[in-house]
Amino acid sequence: MTLQNQGVDALVLDAALLEEDCGFISVIKGIERDLPIIICAGSNTPELESNIRQQKIFYYHINSFGIEDLEMAISNAIDGLPH
Repeated sequence: MTLQNQGVDALVLDAALLEEDCGFISVIKGIERDLPIIICAGSNTPELESNIRQQKIFYYHINSFGIEDLEMAISNAIDGLPH
């Protein structure tokens, strides 16, 4: 399965995947420039948030915000796509 041949409307990733290196977000953006990327974090540090936000993601979600905020972010990401 690859991004190029799948109908992906939004990508939701766990921040634990990014703690060492956020570089693969730029790889994803190189493949699908307009793909909304939402990052979910169980806990937040200023360094992690700064590194993730530098990648120009769509939304950074801290799990303590609640599931409703995440659902709204996903809905907004999908609704904002060009049709």
